[in-house]
Amino acid sequence: MTRRVAKSVSVVAFRESAVATAAERSLRLQGVELDTTLIVDSFLALPHLVADSSRIALIESRLARRACAQGDVRMVALPQVTSPLIETFWWHPTRTADPEHASLRSLIQDAAATLPPVPPPS
Repeated sequence: MTRRVAKSVSVVAFRESAVATAAERSLRLQGVELDTTLIVDSFLALPHLVADSSRIALIESRLARRACAQGDVRMVALPQVTSPLIETFWWHPTRTADPEHASLRSLIQDAAATLPPVPPPS
């Protein structure tokens, strides 16, 4: 996708508030302003809202690959490189020994360990 195309297409965006996503902020810092015409409160709805249309959505790559496998959408590279999204889990040191908190941390680590590496978009 070229910068010109990115600036001219209708975008469907996921937002929990009026705050832009990390990908949108990264593109804006690089001079690419997206024309967001629809905002939804569920990122899982994005592939369905752009399928068989000229709209685009910035979707996490694992979800995008799943939607592509269903044949509803296609994935294209952004005109600029965006920073990777890094998930973190923070807690107050007083919660380190808490059994329920330790169990949650263990579940998160186990789930993250099962995720395969994400290949770059083609």
